[in-house]
Amino acid sequence: MTVTVLLNDEHDAIIVGFRPGARLVLAYRYTLPAATAGTDPLLLERVFAAFNGEPVHPDDERHADAWPAKGLRSLSVGDVVAIDNRHYACDSAGWTPIPALRT
Repeated sequence: MTVTVLLNDEHDAIIVGFRPGARLVLAYRYTLPAATAGTDPLLLERVFAAFNGEPVHPDDERHADAWPAKGLRSLSVGDVVAIDNRHYACDSAGWTPIPALRT
């Protein structure tokens, strides 16, 4: 299972959230064994926690450590996470499925 994190480069993304056509920057991509991933909602919460410095699963600790080492900001509203070919935009409360983007 491939997890791809795209940071929204729009100046107002944290206020307005994801909008189609937003400038997204590939920030991080990694693979997780499907057996440890769980459902998409659970995995999205794991990704959010890891890239906000509070990993909840032992498999996520090395990714959480690598994130700030790359100089990346916290995962926030307006950013996008892809799980294989399923894409989700981070909202102020939860995640919204969006059409697949080119990553």
